[in-house]
Amino acid sequence: ATNGLCHIPTMSGENWTHVAMSDDSLVADALLQLRHSEPMKKSNASLVKLKWSVRQRRSRKGDQTQASPTTPLSLSDAMSLSGGGGVTTVEGLEESSATVKPSKTFRSKVSQTGALTTTTLFKRSRKKKTLAELKDEEVMLLKESKGLKNELARMRDLVEEQRTRNNALKKMKAESQSALSCKRSFQQGSSFLLPDLNMPLDTDMSPERRYLSGARFMSETPIYRIVRADHCRYSSRDESVGRLVVRNVKASDSEDDEVLENMVPTDLMTPTGTIGASQGWVATLKDNVVWLQDDLNPFGSDSSPKRISLPRPKTLPDCQTQMVTNVALSSSPEDEDCILAFVGAQLSLCRPLLSLCRPAENNNQWVNIRIEDPGFFSSRVMYSNNEKMFSMLGRGGTHTGSWDLENHRSRSFDYRTYKEYLPSEMADMSRCSRSEHLVEAPTGETFMVKWYTDIFWNGPDDGVRRWKRFMVFEVAGGDAHATNDIEELCIFLSTKGEPFCVEASLYGLTPNCIYYVGDFDYGKVNIGNNERPSLETLPEETTCARSYNKPFSLRHLVGARFLSETPLCHIYGVEHCGYSQDHYGRPRYPQIGRLMITDFTGPSCWTKVLEKTVRMDLISETGTMGASHGWAFTLRYGGIPHLVDDLNPGVSNSDGCEISLPDLVTLPHCQTKLVTSVAMSSSSPHDEDCILAVKFAGPQLSLIRPAQENKEWVNIKIEDPSFFSSRVMYSKRDNKFAMAASEGTHIGYWDLGENLEKPKAQEFCDVFTPELLKSEWERLDSCVTRVELVESRTTDEMFMVKRFTERNDFNDGRMEERRIWVFRQDSCSTWCFTENIGDLCIFLSNAEPFCLKASSHQKCKNSIYFIDKSERGIFILGDKCKTSNFNKFTAPYFIPPQSYLDANCSDGYHSP
Repeated sequence: ATNGLCHIPTMSGENWTHVAMSDDSLVADALLQLRHSEPMKKSNASLVKLKWSVRQRRSRKGDQTQASPTTPLSLSDAMSLSGGGGVTTVEGLEESSATVKPSKTFRSKVSQTGALTTTTLFKRSRKKKTLAELKDEEVMLLKESKGLKNELARMRDLVEEQRTRNNALKKMKAESQSALSCKRSFQQGSSFLLPDLNMPLDTDMSPERRYLSGARFMSETPIYRIVRADHCRYSSRDESVGRLVVRNVKASDSEDDEVLENMVPTDLMTPTGTIGASQGWVATLKDNVVWLQDDLNPFGSDSSPKRISLPRPKTLPDCQTQMVTNVALSSSPEDEDCILAFVGAQLSLCRPLLSLCRPAENNNQWVNIRIEDPGFFSSRVMYSNNEKMFSMLGRGGTHTGSWDLENHRSRSFDYRTYKEYLPSEMADMSRCSRSEHLVEAPTGETFMVKWYTDIFWNGPDDGVRRWKRFMVFEVAGGDAHATNDIEELCIFLSTKGEPFCVEASLYGLTPNCIYYVGDFDYGKVNIGNNERPSLETLPEETTCARSYNKPFSLRHLVGARFLSETPLCHIYGVEHCGYSQDHYGRPRYPQIGRLMITDFTGPSCWTKVLEKTVRMDLISETGTMGASHGWAFTLRYGGIPHLVDDLNPGVSNSDGCEISLPDLVTLPHCQTKLVTSVAMSSSSPHDEDCILAVKFAGPQLSLIRPAQENKEWVNIKIEDPSFFSSRVMYSKRDNKFAMAASEGTHIGYWDLGENLEKPKAQEFCDVFTPELLKSEWERLDSCVTRVELVESRTTDEMFMVKRFTERNDFNDGRMEERRIWVFRQDSCSTWCFTENIGDLCIFLSNAEPFCLKASSHQKCKNSIYFIDKSERGIFILGDKCKTSNFNKFTAPYFIPPQSYLDANCSDGYHSP
């Protein structure tokens, strides 16, 4: 080699190649010399000079011209060193590897001009496209892109479907192998059993034994339920422990329960011992710390049970974590990818809170998701293997929501088919309490189950909620079809556990059945005929009407209305006007604004701005917790409860006052941050006999006398879960606070007398519902229901109001009033549906409901005025028609008319 390549070993190409393959340094040295080689010297002056020209077209057959097909500029044939066609070379080097620099003589303006002229002529020869052609081409490309995206999405769905089917088949194969091995182990005298967490109805009907709070199933082979834990001793930590008693779900009535040697804490069997179970693990909440433990696994270690501690849950605004609906695990908590999800119970005004955490991580933290959609109040979470996300079913079963650590998506259902029911069956179901459950089958199918429960009375003041009916829907895409046949599958439901579905033949179970464990009963129901074989002996259905003595009281002056009454109105908002001032006239926090009300005095209503100023934070979403007689219950100065009359339009700024109350006391397994409603026994809390009742979301009811000097809270823990989301009101007729249970099946009464553990009286409600068409009942069955009591003091009547609200998917999923039913109490236990309440009108809001004589206040008779956070309207009972408008009402309170003497106070602290 020459011209800078002289140091490369001069040997034949074949020999050099063999040597280079064995010696890497020889190749590296050759490459370095090529990199730093000097430009080649002109060895022959007669060679034609090279120049750059425009790339020529490719040569055809017979054409000896060869140009570079990949570079915009190439060497022409006239500049070829060989003078002919073929590949241009420089002293044996190929054209692509030769470094050729153009001579300075070829950088003249003439050459450049010629090149530019040639290029310009070449470009001008192309035909330009018109704007219409370009638009058509763009539209065609967009359609093609969209079609490709749709085709790609279909292919992905097909792949996911095949993957899901393959996983289901693999799971079925594994379960069949497990069942076969388990059968062999039974024949050999040993077995591996993993129970679920269920408690049956015990013969002891005491409240502690009959409430099956730890009821739940676990999908392992074979399937067991927990019966109880027989106390036998106390542990070193002074806690009661007992032997675990279980029962196989396919055991006959003649077979006895199995008493195991496993020792478990007996407090896990109490109503508040566990908050849920999933994947064979139970979750407990102790001192606001979540624990996962396998104590109730009969084949877990008795000496060292597994327990996983998780961080303290963080509570978002308007949410709570003291009460949990249920928990769900994506897999075993010992897996690295496992995610735990639990839902803070959504009762009445509180927001749903979904919390996710990875238990296996060292520095695990909660990821809190505040769900704004009100349709998920009181929903239960489950893990979807199909979507690989946690799913919740909206109230009424109208839609689902799915969440993971990063994504969220929702889907609405369209009920295509419903079963045929008799009018009497529809009436029975309308009185029942309903819960919706979402469950996935191992074959990839998804089912929605509606569980209806009713109250069965065993004697005076002794009613328990038990199973009444199941409805099963098969969910496919956005459609839900009612079905009576799920073929070879069986579904397991419980009040706290995560539902699951199994192949009946693999477990020796009855196909097309639902095995369930409720709070007070358990059983197996055939989906085909909705009948239940006798797994337990239910007491005969008895009803009891508790008599009561009506105290003598002066009748109200019917139609009498004083001119010195505050106007009938509702709070509309606050118009910001600045800041409050201290004694020196300096501005201070908080901001204040002029009170805006909608005056309902007279036949029409209008909104006006008052001169009365109030704090702006009082009208925020969490500013108030309830209202009664124009007094609002709120927390101020770091959580101290107060009664304030700032929202009463009849009170001036100088006369406004607030009453400070003692700190709230939270009972075990209760919460005091979220309130369903408040009520007062009189119009002014300054009356000595006035009693304030605060109903918190959950089991706690707190009573207090605000006018007493040494006032203290009297806290009542209500054991009946039917009252957990109820609203409290004061009955002047009975001189007691009253609450209607869910769906209005019974009513409880409380006061400050003795024996606060139970209601002073409990009435069974024999409710006569209206006759409905099938289509109308189907629509109401998918609505969210709420029951309230209201008393007419002018006619001394008691009414029960049942409200149906539905989700509007066309307006961001907002909840809208669909229908309102009114029941009049004819006797102590009979409530009859009515469409005529005479010359009365009822006012429903987040405050205590009240009833007025329509003619005395120039309002529509036989009507209901209602307002909530997004809707305000009137419902005419006789015509079954509604007129409403939608807006954001942060303080949706109706303020009843009252005397200015009651509205203004002389005691208490003035509002800042």
